Amino acid sequence: MEKYKMEKYKMENTRFKLRAWHTKQQKMFYDVSLLGKYLIQYLVDPDGQIRVDVISDNTEDYILMQCTGLTDTHSQDIYENDVIRFHIDFGFGDCPVSAKVVFMNAGFQFESKAGCDYGVSNLGEIAGNMFETPHLYEDNEGEN
Repeated sequence: MEKYKMEKYKMENTRFKLRAWHTKQQKMFYDVSLLGKYLIQYLVDPDGQIRVDVISDNTEDYILMQCTGLTDTHSQDIYENDVIRFHIDFGFGDCPVSAKVVFMNAGFQFESKAGCDYGVSNLGEIAGNMFETPHLYEDNEGEN
C-alpha cells in the first residue's frame, strides 16, 4: 500500500525547497534559499542561464515555507500554508474539505477550520495559499 501512495503522489527530493512571503510587499518569492543572513532566489533566464539574486539581507519581513515534497493532483508542489481541497467519505457520501498545510508532530498535515487534522493520504488539489488567497480557507466554514 505504501508503495502505491509514493508512486501515485510523486514524492521528490524537495526537502529544502522553500518559498517566502514578504509581509510588507504582499508578494510571494519561489525557489528561495538562505545563505548566511541573505535570502536569495534562483532564476532561469530566457537563454537558460541560472541566475542568483539577493532578495534581502534582512529576513525579518519574510515568512519562509518549506515544500512538503508532495505534489497535488495537477503535479504542483505543495508547500506549508497552501490551501488544499479534497473529498472524504464519512460513510454517508463524499464531503468536500478545504484545509491548510501545516507542519506539526514532526510532519506535514492538513488542518481544517473545524480543527480536524488529516494525513497526507488525502491529497487533492491546491486551491491557493493562506497569504495570496486566504478567503479560500476562510470561506469554507460550512464545508467542514
